[in-house]
Amino acid sequence: MRFTIALVLVFGLVLPAAAQRDPRGDAPRSASSANEVAQPHERAEDDDVSLETATPDPSPRVPRLLQRDPRTARVDVIEQAGVGGPVAYGSAGVLEVGGTGAIHATNDAVGLRFAPFVGWFPFDGIELTYMNELYGASIQGERRFGTLVLIEPSGHLRLTDRLLAFIGLGAGYMYNSRDHGFALKPRAGFDVLVGRSGIFRPAFYFLWGTKPVLPPVAGVPAHRWGYGMEISYAAMF
Repeated sequence: MRFTIALVLVFGLVLPAAAQRDPRGDAPRSASSANEVAQPHERAEDDDVSLETATPDPSPRVPRLLQRDPRTARVDVIEQAGVGGPVAYGSAGVLEVGGTGAIHATNDAVGLRFAPFVGWFPFDGIELTYMNELYGASIQGERRFGTLVLIEPSGHLRLTDRLLAFIGLGAGYMYNSRDHGFALKPRAGFDVLVGRSGIFRPAFYFLWGTKPVLPPVAGVPAHRWGYGMEISYAAMF
């Protein structure tokens, strides 16, 4: 009797489930994500609403500069932008978080630089970035610290869907543990999209301040300007 009940339960539960169409279609049985299912004749920018309407890694087209009328823009933060999502990098509402770091050494000094940042696109191709640059160094055995707080508007121009050129101008407050001042930092470089949501960003920069970034040490000249190349990495939300 128990064996008969078990057979009834097996046939009653397993067979109806097996008869249903698997929404993964021809995808591997191990597929668990909507992005693992290819659907013919679907646009790359279509939303992945379900397994039945999914594409395998949709790559939405990066918008042109101010492609959508700024007058129609609204304050928004878009999640899951980038490859695999319906919204491309550089679109209004996209948020990115990242940073850059460096270590340098000379005969007289050893220094560190760490610069986290948060960027947001209020309009297509136009980004506002908050940067907080932290400097520390040991110069002839004396410790020196400095910081910059910058707001940078920048324009990002599509070259391909994975490569953009950008130019920006950061301006803001500086403090070198002794003096307060004002700083400017123009930058120009490229946004290289990596993987699904990463941005690799090499850039040339010029930095000028009304005061040196690090306070002077006796016998070592302090400079109020400098230039170089930096490489940062960020991720879209």
